[in-house]
Amino acid sequence: MYKGILSGFDATLGAQKVASAKVRESQKAQEEGKMSESDVQAFTSHADAISFSLYAEINHFQANRQQEFKIMMQNLLSEQIDFYKRITQRLEEAKSHYDSF
Repeated sequence: MYKGILSGFDATLGAQKVASAKVRESQKAQEEGKMSESDVQAFTSHADAISFSLYAEINHFQANRQQEFKIMMQNLLSEQIDFYKRITQRLEEAKSHYDSF
């Protein structure tokens, strides 16, 4: 299940890295007079959109992971409670069996 999510995350992370590199290149080109400020702003705006989507994916993944961990822990504790109740019941049965002697 997570493998597909993580591969999408890797692709988004790669796109964000490329976009950041393009912003740096465009800023350098602007300093050299090879690119206009509006073109640099376009690169920056696009890179910001990619970064925001990456952060949104990270937050969504984290929220899902926390919810699934909570459910897993609740199930684990519920099973442990049931296990110890069964042990207690068996001990009480054994005690009553020995008390009858």
